[in-house]
Amino acid sequence: MFKFYKRIFATLNDPYNDQEWNGFVYLSLDQKKPSRNEAYHNFYHIQKYDENYVKMGGKRYSVLIERSEFTSDSLEECENHLFEWIKGEVGFNDYRIIWGGGVESEFPDYDDLETYYKARLDLSLYGFEDQCWHNEAMPHLCKPITDEDAIRFWIDFKDHKSSDLHYDKKEDEPYLRYFVERGEYGCHDTRQVAKNFETYEEAIHFVKSLVKSCVYKVEWKEGYPEEIQPDFFTLRDFMGDEWNLDAYGLSVDDIDDLFIGQSMDSVGVNDRITITRMGGV
Repeated sequence: MFKFYKRIFATLNDPYNDQEWNGFVYLSLDQKKPSRNEAYHNFYHIQKYDENYVKMGGKRYSVLIERSEFTSDSLEECENHLFEWIKGEVGFNDYRIIWGGGVESEFPDYDDLETYYKARLDLSLYGFEDQCWHNEAMPHLCKPITDEDAIRFWIDFKDHKSSDLHYDKKEDEPYLRYFVERGEYGCHDTRQVAKNFETYEEAIHFVKSLVKSCVYKVEWKEGYPEEIQPDFFTLRDFMGDEWNLDAYGLSVDDIDDLFIGQSMDSVGVNDRITITRMGGV
C-alpha cells in the first residue's frame, strides 16, 4: 500500500541564515500548509533557487539528507532521493506525490482529503484538474472539453451533517455524496449527463466510462403509468442484475456497437426504451 504526500510550494523561515527559504514541502494529508514564520527544516523539503542563481551556474533544486546535499535541475530526481530516504526512515513500501492547494485553501474544513486526492490520482491521466471554489457546496475535479462544456466530479463531505445538500438526510436513506455531470457550468437544465452515486467505486467507474464515451442514456418511452426520468448507465451496469437485456432482445454487444450519438429503440415485455451512446469528449 502506498502513502500519499502533498507537494506544496512554500516560503518559510530559515533560522540558520535569518532569511526566507523558498521551496517545496511534503506533507501528509492531515497536515496544513505551514505559515511563513515556521522553520523549513521541520518538514520534508526540497529547496528551489531563483533564476539569478541558476544563471550563475547553480542547479535549480537542492535536497539535504543527513548532511549530504544532492542538487539537480530535475525536481523528480530530488524527490526520488528524498523519498528513498523517507521510506527507510518511516517504513512504508511506496508513495504517491500529489499537488496540494486548491481544495485545502477553498475548503479548509473538508473532511475527506484522502478520497479527494485518490480521485485526483485516479483521474490524473484523463485531464482532470482541481477547480474548487469556496462558494460551491463541495469540492470537485473538472475535465474541460470546450469553453462551455466540461465533465465535473463532485465529492461531498464524508459526514453528511456537514453537507450543504444532504445535512437533513434520514438515517435509513443512502448518502449520495458523489455526483458526476457533463455540460456548461451552472446550467442545470441543459446538462447532457447527470448522475448521483453512493460509493466511490461506482462513481469513479462512471467518470472513466464517460471520458471514454462508454456511457449510455436510457429513456423510457412507453409502458409505465408514471413518467420516468432518463438515466445513465455503463456497459458494466447492463451486465448486472439491474438489467435483463434478454427481455428487450438485446445483448451487451448490441449496445457496445452503437456509435457515439447513435440511438436505438427496443421493446420489452412491458415497455419501450431508447438507448443513446453519449460521448464526443
